[in-house]
Amino acid sequence: TQSRWRFIGGVGASKTKGMYGDDGEGIYKRIAIAMDTMSNDTMTFSIEIGAQDGEDGRLYTTTAQAKALGGPAVQMHIGQMGDILFNGEFIFNSGDEGFNALAFIKVGLAYRSMNFDRESVNSVRQFSPELQIGFGFEVGRHMSIGLGYQGIMSGNVELTTNSITHTGAVTNIPSMQGLLA
Repeated sequence: TQSRWRFIGGVGASKTKGMYGDDGEGIYKRIAIAMDTMSNDTMTFSIEIGAQDGEDGRLYTTTAQAKALGGPAVQMHIGQMGDILFNGEFIFNSGDEGFNALAFIKVGLAYRSMNFDRESVNSVRQFSPELQIGFGFEVGRHMSIGLGYQGIMSGNVELTTNSITHTGAVTNIPSMQGLLA
């Protein structure tokens, strides 16, 4: 069938690893645009380009690491994220026009950046694998609502410090998991 463009918006709650206490918990917003590449009555495949909020928090450090960097916990900022996802949406026809259940899976890459409150710790930019999976309902011919899991995977965050130069080097941006509606 004919290609169609879709606008996608959502709000979610997330948990980011590698931060002090509940610093890694937050609410985020996501917007995206998708183009259906193949569609029929029971499935749709599309390509999606999106963006979502970043977050601030304190990177988990040991007392020795904080001391080597000359002060309290390292404040970090994970910037706004951009991603490209390949989507599969599977439609379960209810028989009622415009009210169908659906399940979706999205896989792709997220481009992320992270910097710190002090220049003595390096910034990190990387591509991370992303997975979204969930379900929803069409509530009209051109609108649907859903609930899904979002995971952005990354390796463990490792901070190495040099107590002589008071510098630090970080590898990887923390993984994030969330529920997105």
